[in-house]
Amino acid sequence: MRLLLLFLLTNLCYAQTSESELRETVDKAKDTSLVDAYLNLAKYYYQTTGKGDSLLVYSNKALELSKSLNNDTQMLEAYKYSGVGYLMIKEFNKAESYFKSSLSIAKKNMDLKNQANLHNKLGALYQNKGQLLLATEHLIEASKYSKKINDYKNVAQAYYGISFIYTTQEQFDKQQEYIKKAINVIENNTINDPLLECIIFGFASQQYLELYINQKEEAYLDDVFKYANKALDISKKNNFKAREISSYNVLSTYYYSKKDYSNSDFYTKKVLQNRHLVNEEIIINAFFNLANRHKANNQKSMVYAYIDTLNSLKIKSDAYYGSAISDFAYKKYMHYDDPKLALKALKEKLDFDKILYDKEKNKSINELATKYKTELKDAEINDLNLKQLINELELKNKQAQINKLIVFSIIAMLVLTLILFITKMVQLKRTRQKKHELKLAFDKQIELEKELTEVRDEIAQDFHDDLGNKLARISLLSNLVNGEVSIEDPKIKSKIKQITEDANGIYIGTRDFVFSLKSNSDYVEEIATYLSDFGEDFFNKTKIKFIVEKDISSNDKLPHYWNKQLIFIFKEALTNTLKHSKCDSVALSFTYKNNQLNINCKDNGIGITSEEMMSSNGLMNMKNRAAKIGGLLHIDSEIKKGTTITFIGNTEL
Repeated sequence: MRLLLLFLLTNLCYAQTSESELRETVDKAKDTSLVDAYLNLAKYYYQTTGKGDSLLVYSNKALELSKSLNNDTQMLEAYKYSGVGYLMIKEFNKAESYFKSSLSIAKKNMDLKNQANLHNKLGALYQNKGQLLLATEHLIEASKYSKKINDYKNVAQAYYGISFIYTTQEQFDKQQEYIKKAINVIENNTINDPLLECIIFGFASQQYLELYINQKEEAYLDDVFKYANKALDISKKNNFKAREISSYNVLSTYYYSKKDYSNSDFYTKKVLQNRHLVNEEIIINAFFNLANRHKANNQKSMVYAYIDTLNSLKIKSDAYYGSAISDFAYKKYMHYDDPKLALKALKEKLDFDKILYDKEKNKSINELATKYKTELKDAEINDLNLKQLINELELKNKQAQINKLIVFSIIAMLVLTLILFITKMVQLKRTRQKKHELKLAFDKQIELEKELTEVRDEIAQDFHDDLGNKLARISLLSNLVNGEVSIEDPKIKSKIKQITEDANGIYIGTRDFVFSLKSNSDYVEEIATYLSDFGEDFFNKTKIKFIVEKDISSNDKLPHYWNKQLIFIFKEALTNTLKHSKCDSVALSFTYKNNQLNINCKDNGIGITSEEMMSSNGLMNMKNRAAKIGGLLHIDSEIKKGTTITFIGNTEL
């Protein structure tokens, strides 16, 4: 579950006014009162829908009119709400510009309350953009200004933002510490901001649910229930519909975890009945819960229907949610033994994971720096608390000492920053050295592979020329000796015949070994040709019709060790067909497209019973060989209709 950053507005009017009443106010108002009317409508749409489009319409009207009236106070509010609207629709650059314009007015007017509020909003913005260092700096500023004026609302909001940063860095102890601080502030002080209280309680319930899912500690579920219900109560009292649906979503998963499926279904339906009010991030979990419920009841068609619904969501294009949905589908398809759909879902998941990995790789150095900076800023918060305490105790007659302490702290911070910078530079130097060493190792690996190819071909040739020719000679001589008229003893003739058969068997086995040694045996076409030739020779003197079909888009090189295992699997399959199937036709087909190799061996014989499948060591060995190279082997058989053996493998895995 990826967390959504929702703390945006904190200076709202929470009067329960209807949309029609607010619109009537707009129709009657003029000048500055009209600006206020526009802003009240913007607040209304934010509280009731949680979407930014309608909010932007009226905040931008308020901004345009307040500019013409040259009213700083109203301009500040209009810029702020427009920034919130753009943040909600993820136009981050516009949101940044509007927040900074609002902050500039607050600084000009020495408005510490709004400065703290806007630093919090910039912290939210940079968190959404993934710029955690900038987010931390603004949240520290918000905390500093809030404490100066005992603005507990913005203190709670800053703690909440810092908790979110620790969550993204998976520092769960710190995350819990700061969300508890935020809850402590709102429970022990009057902040007159039900939306912020609702958001913090809702965030806490999500966090404890995430901790329960990862650690399976029942104690966390009690906190999930407590804070989800607090958030739900506030949402209902203040008509925060989007936040209400979010709480239903958490409670649905809570009851599912408690195996109370009746309540889980109740809250899941609540979410889906109001899905038009929330973004798709919220409803994914609802579909997960429903699919799991139908899986528990073994209702395969319903599970597949919910997977199709999840796949149709627009948000699946986001790599994070795409990976989660594909992984969910893969596990369900595997549960129902559906290898083709499972392989498709697994391939989608791997593609999404690669996108996520590339993004994370590009940000890894910045995140490491952020981790150190966040801890440094955390120390700064504690230092600010100490300074405030000293100010209260020492008063004016200790001002000189306080100034000295401040100077000393700044010097210490500068020294610590310098040490961190030097440490980082050393780490970067080591990283460059490791990259260089890896490149040298990679080049050497290429060279070794080339040498190995030459050695494989040389060994294969020598082996064929030496042992192969000698085995052929043994077979020829034994045939000649067996044909000697002078040899009449049947026992001797039987032994000579056995020598001939053994020599021929070893020679055929030698051909497989020599082929697998050759470097060109690793290619798709070579494997297909080798197995086709074997089948034609094998069935040549029988009444069974042997058919070969090929659909190979490119002659790619297979992964190491595939050639040997594929030869063993399908020679065994063809041999079993001749010995046991009583068929008159067998088809061997090869399909290779988009890095997926499919090989089918299909006969029209008597088939294999389920008991024979379970007891056959040969079939089990074939499946084990497929598993060794990361593939799937599926055996489909019907009595009197024949048997199909299918290998499916992805050459990129």
